[in-house]
Amino acid sequence: MTPSADESPVLSFGPYTLDPANARLARNGAPVELAPKDLDVLVFLTRRAGRLVSKDELLDGVWQHRFVSESVLKTVVSRLRGVLGDDARRPRYIETASRRGYRFIADVAASGPTTVPLAGVRPAASPPAPPLVGRDAALAQLQREFDGLVAGKVRVVLVGGEAGIGKSSLIEHFVQAAAASTRARVAFGQCVEHSGPVEPYLPVLEALGELCRAPADSAPLISLMRQVAPTWLVQMPWHVTADDRVHLQQEVAGSTQDRMLREFAVLLDQATAAQPLVLVIEDLHWSDHATVQLIGYLARRRGNARVLLLGSLRPADLIVDEHPLKRLRQELRQQRLCVEIALELFSEADAAAYLTQRVGAAAWSESAVRALHEHTGGLPLFVAAVVDELNAQDAAADGMPSRRPQLQQVPRSIFGLIEQQWARLPSAMQRWLEAASVAGVEFEHVTLADTLGVDPHALQTGFDALARSRRWLLTIGPVALADGRVAVRYAFRHAVYRNVLHELAGEAHRLQWHRQFASALLRTHAAEIEPVTAEVAVHFEKGQDLPNAVRYLAVAADLALRRFAAAEAAAIAQRALALLDRITDRHALRDTEAALQVAIGVAMAELRGLGSDESMQAFDRTRPLMEGLRDTAARVPAMHGIWWATLVRGDMHSARELATRTLALADKRSDDRLRFAGNAALGITLVHTGEMASAQRHLLLALEHHGRDHASLPPAMFSFEPGSQLLSYLAMSLWAQGQPSDARRRIDAALARAHGLGHPMTRIFALHIAAMLCAFADDHAGARDTIEQALRLIDEQRLERASGSFRWMLGGALAALGEVEVGLEMMQEGRRLQVQHGLRYGLPRWHLNCASVCLAADRIDAAMDAANEGIALALQTGEHAGSSELQQLRAAVLKRRERFDEAAAAYLQAITLARQQHALCAEISARLGWCRLPGIAQTHAAAELDAVLARWTDPLALAPVQEARALLATLRS
Repeated sequence: MTPSADESPVLSFGPYTLDPANARLARNGAPVELAPKDLDVLVFLTRRAGRLVSKDELLDGVWQHRFVSESVLKTVVSRLRGVLGDDARRPRYIETASRRGYRFIADVAASGPTTVPLAGVRPAASPPAPPLVGRDAALAQLQREFDGLVAGKVRVVLVGGEAGIGKSSLIEHFVQAAAASTRARVAFGQCVEHSGPVEPYLPVLEALGELCRAPADSAPLISLMRQVAPTWLVQMPWHVTADDRVHLQQEVAGSTQDRMLREFAVLLDQATAAQPLVLVIEDLHWSDHATVQLIGYLARRRGNARVLLLGSLRPADLIVDEHPLKRLRQELRQQRLCVEIALELFSEADAAAYLTQRVGAAAWSESAVRALHEHTGGLPLFVAAVVDELNAQDAAADGMPSRRPQLQQVPRSIFGLIEQQWARLPSAMQRWLEAASVAGVEFEHVTLADTLGVDPHALQTGFDALARSRRWLLTIGPVALADGRVAVRYAFRHAVYRNVLHELAGEAHRLQWHRQFASALLRTHAAEIEPVTAEVAVHFEKGQDLPNAVRYLAVAADLALRRFAAAEAAAIAQRALALLDRITDRHALRDTEAALQVAIGVAMAELRGLGSDESMQAFDRTRPLMEGLRDTAARVPAMHGIWWATLVRGDMHSARELATRTLALADKRSDDRLRFAGNAALGITLVHTGEMASAQRHLLLALEHHGRDHASLPPAMFSFEPGSQLLSYLAMSLWAQGQPSDARRRIDAALARAHGLGHPMTRIFALHIAAMLCAFADDHAGARDTIEQALRLIDEQRLERASGSFRWMLGGALAALGEVEVGLEMMQEGRRLQVQHGLRYGLPRWHLNCASVCLAADRIDAAMDAANEGIALALQTGEHAGSSELQQLRAAVLKRRERFDEAAAAYLQAITLARQQHALCAEISARLGWCRLPGIAQTHAAAELDAVLARWTDPLALAPVQEARALLATLRS
C-alpha cells in the first residue's frame, strides 16, 4: 500500500523542496503558493521523475477522469511552469512529449518527512468586537460548560433566539476568549440555507477542513484521520496524495453512515486528548439531516472526547419547517444531554448600557433611552443599527446634542433601516451587495467578480472597506481556488442584512445572478468540481435552469452515497426527478435519469434491504432508460444495478445475459472499471448457476482488477464491499471444486476484511457464506453459531428484510442437531420472509435443505416433494448450484422405496451434472451413493471410485471423501 500522507518523503529538486505530507512547496525555504490540484500534479510527476507519464495516467491518477478534459491538465501544467519559472521550449523541470504526456526531467532527491507539533486553531482575523451587553449570565454558563470538558465528554450547548438577537456575537466573544487562553482549539462550520438539504455533513466537513488547514495541525491531524477516520479523510481528497487517494477509496468502499459516526467520535477522542476543541456550528436550523444525526450520536455517546459542540439556531424556524433537529433537541433536553441558552431581547437597562458603551451616557436621557427601546423593540441588532444610523446623521449634521428627536427619522423596522442605509451606498456597491446576497451567507470575492463581470481587485477593495468599518460584511480569510487564484472569503455580518438585500435585488436579477453564479463556480472550480457540486445545483435550480439543476443534483446524490448518507442521497435524487418531470424535452437527460434511479436503488437497498420494493422499483425504472442510451459512464452503475436486482430476484438467465453484455461493452470501450464490474457480475452469477470453474476464472479476474488503483469502481455501486464479496463467492466456487482448504482461507480473508471495514451488510454476507461452508462440511454446530452471529448483527442494524435466508439456514442447522420440528418451522418462516421481501435467489437450496431434513426424519414423501420442487425451480430460474445434490436426495428417496433402477438413473444424472459443473465434492458424493446401490458390480464400483478419488488432491478430506476411500478399500479387499 502507498504510504499514508505523514510517511511521504520530502522531495527536493533545484532550489525547490516539495513536502507532499504537508501540502507545501518551498523555494529556498520560502513558501510558494500552489492550488491543490497543481500540487497533486507536481507530486505525481516528481514521484515518477525521469519517465514519461501519459495524459491518461495523469488524469486517472489525479482526477480519476471526473469532470476533467485534457485542456484542464494543460492549464495546470502551464501554471506549474509559471510557478517554477520553467520554459516549455527549454524545460528544466517539466518536458512535454507531444500528444502523449509529460516527463519530469530534473534530478529529484528524497528525504524523511517533516513533522510539526500540534497547535491550536485561531478564528480568522477580524477587528476586536466591543464588550457584550446583557449577556454576562450566558457567557458564564458557556464558561462552566467549557470548564467541564476536563471530564472528557462531548458537551452540547445550543444558543437559541430570533434573528438579530446576538447569538453570533455571544459565540464570537466566547470562542475568542477560549482560543486566547491557549487551552482550546476552535473550528467553525456554517450551515447554509439552500445547500443543507443536498450536501451531507456540510458544516462538519467545513470545520474539519479548517482544522486540517491550520499550519501546525495539518500533518498530525491528517495522519490521525488516515488511521482512525478514513471515511472522513476520503471526503477531503486534497489533503492526501494522488497515489493514496485511490487506496483510501478502496479501503472505505461499502461503508455506512454508522461507520462514519463511529470514526468521527474516535477521531475526536484522540485528537482532543491533549487539547480540548470548541466546535461551532452556526445556523443549525439550516443543517442537513446527516449533521443532525452526528450531533445526536456525539451527545449520547460515552467516550473521551473533550469537545464543546456549540450551535446557534432559531427555534421558530425548526417548528415551522418540521426540521429533524426539532425532535433531537427535545430528546436531548429531556435526557439532560444538552444545555440550551435562550437569549432575550434587550431590557431598557441593557439598551442604556449599550448606549453608554457606544456614545457615553451623558448624551442620552432616561426618556430618550426609553424611546429607543420602544422604537427597536429591544432587538440588539436593531438597537446597534439605529445607533449607527444616528451617529451617521450626527456626522452629516456636524453633531447634534440631542438624539431623541432624530429617532423619528429612523424607520421603525430593521428592514426599513437597512434599506435606508443601503440607499446611501454608491450604485455599484448596491449592485455588488445584492449579488452577494444571492451568492449565499458566505462567498468568495473572485467568483462574485466573475459573476458580475467586474474587476476582482476593485470589488475586494470595496468589501474590505465595509468589513473594516464593521458594516454589512466581515472577512473570513483567504482561500486558494482550484484555478490557482487566491480569493478572499466574506460573510454577511448578519443573516438579516442578507435577507434584506436579497429582497431588494428583485426576482429578475436574482434569477439571472443564480445562473451566472453557477457558471462562475464551474469555471473557477473546473479542476475540482466536487466541493461545489451542491452549491452549483442549487444555484441552477433557483435560476430555473432545470436541465443543469438535474445534472448537478445527480452528481450531488452520488456524492451523498460516497459520504454513506443513503437517506440524503435518495432525497436528493427524488428532488432531481421532480424537477425532471417539469422538463418537456427530457431525452437529452436519459443518462442522468438513469443515474438518479440507480442512486435511489442503491440508497434504498442500504436503507430498506436488497430486495425491498423501493430498491427493485428504482432499478426496474432504469431498464427502459437503457434502451438507446449512448455509451456514457452512466451505463456502468446502471447495468450493474439492473444486474444485481435481477440476480436477487432469482432470474439467473437474465442475470447472466446482463453480465455478459457488461463485459462486451467493456471490451468495446476498453474500460477496465467496466471489465471489473462485468467479471464480478458474471463470476457471481456463475456460482449460482453452478458453473464453478468458469466462475472461479471470472472472480479471480475481478479480484485482480479490484487490486489495481485505476480499476476500482465508485463504492456507491455496491451494497457489499466488493473485495469481501468476491472472496466469499470464490470460497464457494473452490469448495465445490474440491479445494476446501483454499476455500477456508478465502472465507477467512473475506471475514477479516469485512470485520476490519466495519460494514454491516458486508459482514452479514461473509457470515452467510461462512455458515454455508460449515453446513457443507456437516459442521452444523458451527453453522448455527455463525448464523446466530449474523442474526444478532441484522437485529442491531434493523435489517429484518435480510433475515429470511438466515432463518431457514438456522432452521436446517437446528434440525440437523436434533430439533427437527423447531427447525422445520423456522425453515418455513425464513422462506416466507425471504419471498415476502423479493429475495428469491438461493431458494433451490432451501428445497435442498428441506429435503435433507425430511429424509433424515424418515418423512419420505415430504423429502421427495421438496427435492422435485427444488429441481423444477432450478430449471425455471437457472440456479443450478445445488442441482446435483437435489438429484442425489431424489435418488436416496427412490432407494428407500426400493426403486433401485430409478435411483441409479438419478445418481448418474447427479454425477453428470457435477462433472459439467466441475463440482468434485458433489461428484464424489453422488458416486458414493451410486456404488452403495444393490446390484452394482464391485469391480465397476471400485474402478469408478478410484477414478474420481484420484482427482481429490486437497489435504483436507471431507466426510464423503473419507467414506468413499473406506468403501474403495472394502471393495478392493
